[in-house]
Amino acid sequence: MKGLGRPRSVEPVPGFTLIAECE
Repeated sequence: MKGLGRPRSVEPVPGFTLIAECE
């Protein structure tokens, strides 16, 4: 999911933050 990995500052939905952390 490259590209969708945004900083933890932006967490639209719970769980998406994990993706941003991994990326």
